[in-house]
Order: sequence, then C-alpha cells, then structure tokens
Amino acid sequence: MKKAILFGCLMTAAAAPFFAQPTDSIDLSSEMPEVRGFRDIAGGVRFHFFDFDRMNHTLEQAGLPDAEPVAQGGFVAFRLYAPKSRWATEHSMEFLWSGSEPSRVNNSAVLYRDYSINLRILYDISHGKRLTKLFPFVGVGFALQHLRTYENLPGGGSFVLAIANEVKKNKFSSTAIPLEAGLSLEQGFKTRIYDIYIGLRGGYMFRALPSDWALDGDIVVDLPQPAAGTPFAAISIRIQANPERIREFTDKQIQQQ
Repeated sequence: MKKAILFGCLMTAAAAPFFAQPTDSIDLSSEMPEVRGFRDIAGGVRFHFFDFDRMNHTLEQAGLPDAEPVAQGGFVAFRLYAPKSRWATEHSMEFLWSGSEPSRVNNSAVLYRDYSINLRILYDISHGKRLTKLFPFVGVGFALQHLRTYENLPGGGSFVLAIANEVKKNKFSSTAIPLEAGLSLEQGFKTRIYDIYIGLRGGYMFRALPSDWALDGDIVVDLPQPAAGTPFAAISIRIQANPERIREFTDKQIQQQ
C-alpha cells in the first residue's frame, strides 16, 4: 500500500510541470485569447475489493495459493469541462495488482494484474462552490487482466536455486468491459495559478462481457473469473489549470518587469 501511495504522488508531481509556463518567455495573453475550458490532471491510488472465491478454489485444487482479494494500484486521469458547465468528462489509465499472501507462499505463488482505460461522465452537484466539490459519475472502459502462476520456487529468493529448480511459470489473460458508478468528494486549496483538490472516491464496478482465461493468449482454460461486481475506493490529488488565472498571473509578472 505504501508503494502505491508513493507512486501515485510521484505521478502527480511529475505531471504538474506540464501546466506550468515560464513567465519570462511566453505571453499567454496572446497565446490564449479565448477561454475554451478547463483541463485538469489527477493522480492517486485505487483499491478494488474483488471476490476471488471461485477462482481461488480452482487455484487451490491445482496446489497453488490464493490471490489476495484486495487489489491496489495507481491511476492518472485527465478531465475536461467548459467554464460554466456542470458536466465534465474524465479519461483515466489505471493499473491494479494483487498476489499470494507472502506468509502463505511456499514453493508456489500467484500474481494478479489488471490494466484498464476508462471514460467517465461527472456531474457537479456543488457547482456554486469553488473549493468543495461533489461529483456523481458513471463510466465505461476496457480492461485487461493477467494471472501469473509460479511453481518450484526456492525458499529465500535465491537466484541460484531458482535457476537450478527450473521454476515453472504460466501466464493467463482475459479481457472485460468495466461499467462503474460512484461518488467523488473533493476539497480544494487555492494557489496563485492553480486550485489543488484532495479527493476521496468510492463506487461499484461491474465487469461486463468477460472473456475466458487463455493460457499465453491461445489456449482457453476453465479457470473461473473473479466475481463480476466489485466495490472500489480511491484517493486522488487533482490540479485544476484555469487559463484565465494563468493569463492574469502572467500579465502581472510582465507588468512588474
């Protein structure tokens, strides 16, 4: 979990410079004569609470450990909306991971990975408030899942023994269409150019049209999919870039020179 939180913060920090412009080299008042809309970027951590019961039962029958039902990961999201509109669209790239509980790993292990791209539509209930935001949302996306299994693992993580034991590994893949609905609560903090929002988000996702697991993308196997429905939660940091405020700030800097 600490790695996921750190990674989400690093992604946000790395993306922030894209919104900053040197005040002594670009005159944004001429570059942006008309305010067409706001473009925000966000990053953070996300948690899904999967139901792996049927899948884990089959893994146990094969002599493999269970996958942990709580998957954690990170995301990057981009939001676009008109200045006076209550509606916004959000595009995101997300990834999740889970695996065997370390204390239960003996000579085998299981790793679960989930990658998705998503489109959401948000409605701003608190349109009259600038720094406290409440957004119901719905979304649709495309997800790719990987399940990796490892057998003949040596104890202690020994490289030499791993080579000597000829570790056996398999990769299973599947796809699905995630449909989600939820609620996002954000509290903002004003700066000279940006508004920075700390957000909490929760909701429910349903995986529609899941494909069968396929070994190496070719051979279909009868491994059960995780349950279609799963609740989720997320923590985010969002940076709102307002072209008008950037222009005003740039004009003041130019006048002071």
